[in-house]
Amino acid sequence: TILKRVAEFNELGCPVLIGHSRKAFIGKLLGNEAADRDVATAAISALCATSGAAILRVHDVGKTVEAVRLAAAISQVEG
Repeated sequence: TILKRVAEFNELGCPVLIGHSRKAFIGKLLGNEAADRDVATAAISALCATSGAAILRVHDVGKTVEAVRLAAAISQVEG
């Protein structure tokens, strides 16, 4: 899937934009309504950001920023 290959797209030398916020595939995987997908969106955002995505299109910026910052901090921990 595109989400699994963000790093490969990043190698093309252009900024990678991911527009995954509240999408239907999240609802199919989790069985929830669009308004209830912000936590899952934040988790996907964190994965995409650590894979090199430059731009994330989301509805709930606060949750996304928190998740991306946490993922970045974890990825920098040595040991």
